[in-house]
Amino acid sequence: MKLITKEEEKEHYDYTIRQGLQKGLIGLGAGLGLSFIGHKYSRNFRSLTLPLKAFLVSSFTTAVFIVAAEKASIDFERKKYGEYDERSVRNDNYVTISREDAVKIWLNKHKWPIVVGTWGLAMVGSMASLYRNKYLTTSQKLVQARMYAQGVTIIVVLAAAAFSVNTSKEPHGFQEWKNMVNEEERRMNKVSSSSS
Repeated sequence: MKLITKEEEKEHYDYTIRQGLQKGLIGLGAGLGLSFIGHKYSRNFRSLTLPLKAFLVSSFTTAVFIVAAEKASIDFERKKYGEYDERSVRNDNYVTISREDAVKIWLNKHKWPIVVGTWGLAMVGSMASLYRNKYLTTSQKLVQARMYAQGVTIIVVLAAAAFSVNTSKEPHGFQEWKNMVNEEERRMNKVSSSSS
């Protein structure tokens, strides 16, 4: 087992922030571009207040930054330390994971695209539902749609958190840890037996 040093921790942090900022700037450019297009071609978008337009652009930028930083952090760890996939190990010493655990692993691995996709679908669905209401202005419809989408997103985030918590007596991470230690011991034994 290898403990990370302060230098490795700083390298990881710097890489994560750098990648998040780069993608966040791209997200800012895309958000401003979409805002410009909306302002030029949509009468409804032009009727929005400046703070609401700024909120839309900053929300888009922040979401891109968070997702990119999370992905960069995971990619850095995989590049530096490799990826451990329990299903790829075929050995009698290893415990196979259940379908429920496989679903939890998949959901945990893809949580941000699921959350962002759910938010987008909820925004579109609630806007479509509110579009028929002739008593609300476009700004009011957008604010209402945003509130509905936030509510749905909070529920999805809570569900993702619930899926990431293992309800079994022995946590899944502990079993992964035991499997990784067994695998490393096997490799070390191979190396020591081949060098003798």
